[in-house]
Amino acid sequence: MSGVLALTTPPDVVVLGPEWPTRALLRAALDRAGEQMRARGSRKGVYLQAVARAMRPLGDAAARRAFLQTLRAVIDVRGQHVSAMDRLYLLGELPTLIVWGERDNTIPIEHGLAAHEQIPNSRFVTLPKAAHFPNLEDADGLAEALLDWLDTTEPGLIEDSEWGQIVGARAPRRQRPAPEGATPSPAPPSGSPE
Repeated sequence: MSGVLALTTPPDVVVLGPEWPTRALLRAALDRAGEQMRARGSRKGVYLQAVARAMRPLGDAAARRAFLQTLRAVIDVRGQHVSAMDRLYLLGELPTLIVWGERDNTIPIEHGLAAHEQIPNSRFVTLPKAAHFPNLEDADGLAEALLDWLDTTEPGLIEDSEWGQIVGARAPRRQRPAPEGATPSPAPPSGSPE
């Protein structure tokens, strides 16, 4: 911490700067708070512990830069602006299990249902006790869904020679609506390059 910042910051305030010990202390405090909440019977402590675990790799400057670059590529002030919907065709007939927490307020369940509709050989399972972290909030329910799927699903196989055809296939492109008041451009004549 810079000398000026150290002099102007009250002693009980944690500063989130580039100083690794400060981040380590914050991570440890979150983990301890989560542990105490869980000991008192609050299931929400698991979230604090998940945040503490997620912060661990961000101690490295290169990891922080990579994380921020990825974050900026998919999220802006209006929310998430990328989707896997145009790539789900790559799964083809591969067996796919989609598990969704019914209490997930981070990503609406409709997103999972839309993915399920796009993947021909998928199974969609919801977990009533789980929100966004089924592995933490309903580990038993997730394990049960996974074991049932493994027991009742034939494995999929894609030969190396088939990958080119699968990846080369294109999902139908969505047409973007023209801005209001814009005149649509005429289609190119048949046979001419676009």
